[in-house]
Amino acid sequence: LGLGDDGHIGSLQPESQEIRAKGEAMLSICQPGKNEIAASMDLICAAKRAIVMASGSPKKDALRQALSKVHGPYDCPAALVKAQSTSWFVDKAAFGDFDRTSTLHGGLPSMLPMERLEELKETARKLCAPGKGFLAADESAGPWLRAGHAEAAQIPDVIENRAAYRSLC
Repeated sequence: LGLGDDGHIGSLQPESQEIRAKGEAMLSICQPGKNEIAASMDLICAAKRAIVMASGSPKKDALRQALSKVHGPYDCPAALVKAQSTSWFVDKAAFGDFDRTSTLHGGLPSMLPMERLEELKETARKLCAPGKGFLAADESAGPWLRAGHAEAAQIPDVIENRAAYRSLC
């Protein structure tokens, strides 16, 4: 799926009738000069895997809005993509200077003491250093649970928190 400058995904435009559609798999979009068939958000979210791509600086604001979760219910369709597994592929121009840890609302930053968050950020920085990294990681029990800190047991092991953990690097 491609991210549009305005946060649209596929042919699902912000605040449109189509983005609000429920219980439909495919949608017919008929507008002046535009006749399309689009997958509904229900169908996209029912997928086993969704990949969202954003390239170029014009996508920066939409990407920031989608990932920071600061949006209304229908004004950023890309933020609504919640397949069983959703991956974002973005280039540096689209990502810009987005500070992921300060703009996340909920998730790891609000659930961990600052000392533990800094420890996670430092570990992530080391993993992401040139010439370092990892090929794969098992997240089945939540990486923070394996860290052995008592406060980590309070963090729900959900996809959003795993994504927040991965976003620290």
